[in-house]
Amino acid sequence: MAYVRWSSDDFKSDFYIYTSGTHYHLLLAERSLKEGAPPSSENPFDMQTDFEAHCNWSRARFEDIDDPEAGASYRFDTMEEVVAECERLIEKGFCAPDWMMDRLRDVTKQEDT
Repeated sequence: MAYVRWSSDDFKSDFYIYTSGTHYHLLLAERSLKEGAPPSSENPFDMQTDFEAHCNWSRARFEDIDDPEAGASYRFDTMEEVVAECERLIEKGFCAPDWMMDRLRDVTKQEDT
């Protein structure tokens, strides 16, 4: 079961967190989505230029994350360990959806019961 995916929050998440069996897995993205919208020409009838610009933008819209942990994967026994690691990684600058930590903490509470 996945708790958060890279596609979460319009592909702005650097986290992919899931469980398999008795372990939790955390995968960090190697690349991150750049901000901005696809360019368009000033002439609304110039569809070919718009199409080419959009294709070029689509290919270049991701950039490498400048951190030695980018692309790392981790395995944990408890969700509490996942929460602690996520807090550390977010503090370093990795991007997470606003709701992610609340959801992970809810799972931690369920483990305790």
